[in-house]
Amino acid sequence: RLPADPARLSSVRRAVAAWTAAAGMPADTAEDLQLALGEALANAVEHAYAASGTGECTYRVARQADGGVSVEVCDTGMWRPPPEDRGHRGRGLELIDALATDVEVVHVPGTPGTTVRFRMPAAVPEPDALPQRGILHPAGDGGAALLAVHDEPGGLRLEIHGEVDLATAGKVREQLLARLDQLPAGTVATLDLRPTGYLASAGVGMVLEALARAGEVGVELRVRSEQGTSPARILSLAGVGEPAPGVPVARPT
Repeated sequence: RLPADPARLSSVRRAVAAWTAAAGMPADTAEDLQLALGEALANAVEHAYAASGTGECTYRVARQADGGVSVEVCDTGMWRPPPEDRGHRGRGLELIDALATDVEVVHVPGTPGTTVRFRMPAAVPEPDALPQRGILHPAGDGGAALLAVHDEPGGLRLEIHGEVDLATAGKVREQLLARLDQLPAGTVATLDLRPTGYLASAGVGMVLEALARAGEVGVELRVRSEQGTSPARILSLAGVGEPAPGVPVARPT
């Protein structure tokens, strides 16, 4: 069981990392499991108990005979249908669909609680496959995230360190938007996600909002991530930019 507290999500990532390592799972499978399970739990934590503010979620992961993993996340809170206008957020289920198979969201009208089930398929090794993505290594500080600002000859570099999830995205978002608001029109800046160890859909929403704000204030904002890393993969799956260096750019409007 897991209290519906965003701060507890990082502990689940650590537990899953230990479990997949002990099971000898391929790094790519372990990373995708962390990301998909994290999105399902974050969705329950954020939405199921929005009215009451308290509650619990349960999750179960089980290794299957073929090497895949079955996942189930349950809550007993209120059902909230996806909004028509998701704004900069609301990409959690889309990411689960992109990462997993057999995705199922079960809710009985008129009753509390929602169950999300999906399956992480077994990795199929290929002789000429590209190198595996680097597995997530959550920091030992509980998932803290921070914004570091570097004034460089090529422009301002806004560097995000740590893990950006439902618990940490809000504070970093405020700092990032405040910094963009201070920049004069015509400034070129880079949002550098290379030091970011984990980027959840809440972090993707933060990136999208930063790009929108930069365009509003006349700042050209470039998003930089390192190919083969978890943040670059999530940005690509979420449809933010292209899976290539120098991802998306917000140009002054």
